[in-house]
Amino acid sequence: MSGQSWKTLYDSTELYWEKDWDKCVALLEEALPLAAIDMNPKSRNYMVLMNDLGLAYLESGNYTQAKDLFVDLVQLKKDLLGINSAEYAASLVNLAGIYADLGEYDQAESLYLESISNYKVSLGDQHPDYATAVQHLGQLYEAQARYTQAEALYLNAINIRKFAIGSFHPNYASSLFSLGRLYRKIGDYEKSKAFFEEALSIYEKSYGQLHPSYTNATGEMGVLMQSMGQYTLAEAYLTQTLNLRRNIYGNQHRQVAEAQNN
Repeated sequence: MSGQSWKTLYDSTELYWEKDWDKCVALLEEALPLAAIDMNPKSRNYMVLMNDLGLAYLESGNYTQAKDLFVDLVQLKKDLLGINSAEYAASLVNLAGIYADLGEYDQAESLYLESISNYKVSLGDQHPDYATAVQHLGQLYEAQARYTQAEALYLNAINIRKFAIGSFHPNYASSLFSLGRLYRKIGDYEKSKAFFEEALSIYEKSYGQLHPSYTNATGEMGVLMQSMGQYTLAEAYLTQTLNLRRNIYGNQHRQVAEAQNN
């Protein structure tokens, strides 16, 4: 089978990315062995395929498969590129995310800290990839209710991203969203609202309303309005979230079920 076959499969994932992770998994599982025939399995292009399949496993809830793939990928990048490679650090971040989802927080923290140290050496502490690792560590601390540490990391990520990629970039909005969620959890509702509103505005301008990031933000805003006792606004945000997710995913998706529960 020609090399174009695996490439066609890989390119097709763009249609389903962030919309149908199971479809992405199926396409990439078919593409990977074909690519191994057509290229060196130790090449950067092959590692990109491995990485994307690992992400698709992670997003579809196949944590064991994702973990096994990223463990292999981390070792491969360590052997081929060295521990000071930014590409190696990127795989550490992905593997840490899996450990975090599995509740293995100590392992996740260790990998995030290693990736942050790596990025600081390889790219500098004002680089967007450094900010991404910092933000992920903040999310880990938030999940552990280590809110003071999480807040400091989120603020650091916001400052780096504002100057590195600009205040209209969706990744900047992601940092605002994370900090808004944290403030909601600790009861600082006015701050939470301000960060959510800014994130929503950026997401809408960047993606439009039919995008998972926008609907995540409307969903969180609905929960915040409930906490503030503004039930009419809460209902409006949560209804909007449900309707948008139905348009994005269809009626049977877990994100739609989550919105219905809210």
